[in-house]
Amino acid sequence: MLKIIHARGISDRGIEEEKTVFIDQGKFVAPNEETTECEIIDAHGAYLCPGFIDIHTHGMMGYDFMDCTEEAIDNIARAHLMQGATTIIPTSLAGSREATLKFLQVYSETEKCQEGRADMPCVHLEGPYFAASQKGAQPEKYLRTPDPEEYGEILEKYGSLIGRWSAASELEGMEAFARECRRHQILVAYAHSDADAQQAMEANRWGFSHYTHLYSCMSSVHRRQGRRYGGLVESAYLMEDTTAELITDGMHLPPELAELAYRCKGADKVCLITDSMRAAGLPEGEYVLGAKESDHKVIVRGGVAWMPDFESFAGSVSSMSQVVRIAVQRCNIPLRDAVKMATKTPAEIMGLTNKGRIEPGYDADCLLLNDDLRPILILKNGKLVLDKRED
Repeated sequence: MLKIIHARGISDRGIEEEKTVFIDQGKFVAPNEETTECEIIDAHGAYLCPGFIDIHTHGMMGYDFMDCTEEAIDNIARAHLMQGATTIIPTSLAGSREATLKFLQVYSETEKCQEGRADMPCVHLEGPYFAASQKGAQPEKYLRTPDPEEYGEILEKYGSLIGRWSAASELEGMEAFARECRRHQILVAYAHSDADAQQAMEANRWGFSHYTHLYSCMSSVHRRQGRRYGGLVESAYLMEDTTAELITDGMHLPPELAELAYRCKGADKVCLITDSMRAAGLPEGEYVLGAKESDHKVIVRGGVAWMPDFESFAGSVSSMSQVVRIAVQRCNIPLRDAVKMATKTPAEIMGLTNKGRIEPGYDADCLLLNDDLRPILILKNGKLVLDKRED
C-alpha cells in the first residue's frame, strides 16, 4: 500500500489543500486511515493530479512512430512518460497504403502497457484522406480521397486497434468512410479540411464528432462571390456535442484563440495535445517529418517545427507538461481546467474508462507538480518513475 500525503489535489471541484491518496496493486483505492503498513510519499504541498494523456503525438527524442520499429515506439513512450504523459495515442502521418499498414502492424505487435513507458491503448490515423489546400505539413503526394478497398482492408485487419481516424469531411466518398469507421466504433475527426460549416454539420450526421488541432489546417469564415460563409472552425462552436483539441505550445495558436475555444466549448469538450514530432526534446536544427528515411525535411526554430519555407508549422516540439503550463500561464485557462483538459477530458474523448481521474478503481497514474507546474514526481500504475523532490 502506498499513501500520498500533504498534497494540493487538483480536481473538478478545485484545489484541495490537504489531499491524501491511497494506492494498492496499481490502482487508486478508497481512503483507509486505519492502514498502518504504508509506504509514505510526502508531497510537501506540491500539486497532485492524474497523469497527463496525449491523444495526438507523432514522436519525441529523435524517433517518429512512422519509423515503424519497436525501438521507436519504446523510446517515444519512455520519453513521454518522463515528461508526465502516462498515456499517449501514437499518431501516423499521411503516407502510402503500405506505410500505414506497416505502422499498424508494428503497433499490433508491441506491448500496449509496459513498465517504464507510457501506455498506448490505441492509435490515431491522421490521413491520408485530406484536402491538399489544407495540407499543412502533410506530404501532398500521399493525399487522396477515400478508397473503400483501401480503408476496408485496414479496418478488417486493424479496426480494433484504431481509436481515431482524422479526415477531411468534404471529400468525395466520405459519408461511406465515416459510417464504416463508426461501425468499428472509431472516433471520426475533422482535419486538414476546407469544409464549410454546412458541410461539417452534414458530416456530423455521418459520425464526425471531433476536431483535430482546432484552427490548424482548417477553414474559417470566408467569402464566395461576395457572400460570407462559416467554416470548419465556426461549426465547432455551433455543434455543442462535438469535442476538439488544442496545441497550446505558444506557437500554433495565439493565446486569445486558445482562450476563446475554452470559453466557448468548455473544459469538458476541449482537450490539450502536443502534436509533437521527433525533434521534441532535442536541440534546434534540421529534421525529417515521418519515417527516418523520409525526404520531408523540417526546421526546428523558435520552439516549433517549420516547413523549410517557414510558411507553415510542421508539428510541435512540446511535452504535455509544457502545453499545460502554457495554457495556464498564457491562455487564461484556470489550473483546475487546464489539468482537466490534459487528463479527464482526453480520457473521455477516447473512451479510456480507467484513466484520467484520481478516484478508487482508476489506474494509479499521477504526478506531483511544483509551483511552476513542472513534474517533480511521476507514478505510473503506482510505481515510481521520476522523483525530483528536494530532500
